Amino acid sequence: MNVSELINKYISYRRSIGEKFSTNSKILYHFLRHLKEDDISLLTESICSDFLIYPTGIITNTWHVKYIALNGFFQWAVTRGYMDYIPLPKDKPQYQKTFKPYIYSDEELKRLFDCSLTLYKRKTPIFPECIKCIIQLTYFMGLRIGETMRLAVGDCDLESRCMLIRETKFYKSRIVTYNNQVKDVIIAFLDWRKTMSMPTTSETPLFLMRNMQPMKQQVFSQIFRRVRDNAEIHREDRGKYQPRVHDLRHTFAVRRLTEWYQRGQDVQVMLPRLSTYLGHTNISGTSVYLTMTPELLASANDRFCKYANMEENDYE
Repeated sequence: MNVSELINKYISYRRSIGEKFSTNSKILYHFLRHLKEDDISLLTESICSDFLIYPTGIITNTWHVKYIALNGFFQWAVTRGYMDYIPLPKDKPQYQKTFKPYIYSDEELKRLFDCSLTLYKRKTPIFPECIKCIIQLTYFMGLRIGETMRLAVGDCDLESRCMLIRETKFYKSRIVTYNNQVKDVIIAFLDWRKTMSMPTTSETPLFLMRNMQPMKQQVFSQIFRRVRDNAEIHREDRGKYQPRVHDLRHTFAVRRLTEWYQRGQDVQVMLPRLSTYLGHTNISGTSVYLTMTPELLASANDRFCKYANMEENDYE
């Protein structure tokens, strides 16, 4: 069987079990274009190693991303008898984590909200009110930006103070609750929509352009970068990436954990709840927030010191 046929078969399989499988499928198709021969029997460790370091010729963190995609494909092929072995290097280089999410301060969040309304002073295809509400809801409820952009009018349950988040990253829907402050934000936005004569049917996208078409995520991402720059928010820690819209979600998670630590709550008990709220498939994806900021580490250290003092007093 040809590599191209096998890759298509593998991707179809992964999607048939409910996975979007977007990133890995792109990597596999990139691998396919990299090959000079389509014959599966001609695949060697040397060919795969060459792809893993392409195009820089050196080992970067992308090496690991490609390795995971290829390893999953080869394991699937071997277990089904399409291949006899996995042609990947046995020794994996150490993964060096260089990316650090940005945690917005209260003052920076306020600047983002304010600048979203003032950036576009002239009439454009974009409603500044929509931009502000997208940023607010993404932060207030810790949503992925794609989840925010897919919200529909009917997803807002004001009476129960909850939001239906449909078809998330892992093809699962969940219900996210919110407080009265967020409820007021949603009510104000829905009232504004009515003044603009926007459709109010339950299936209508919540965020529309002036032509009454849904705002695309790519469009919003470009706008957000302009809003961020206008708000003069930038990294000062030599980070590779400037603050992103997805960092609003990271900020939400870190804030919740910090508050729980400061209140003396058992974070190990609360962590699974936060994981479910964020839509993570396992708790390991949430536990990374425990060491994300100095403030959070300081709060954890304070709790440990109090605990240690109590232990000493017990023996006195």
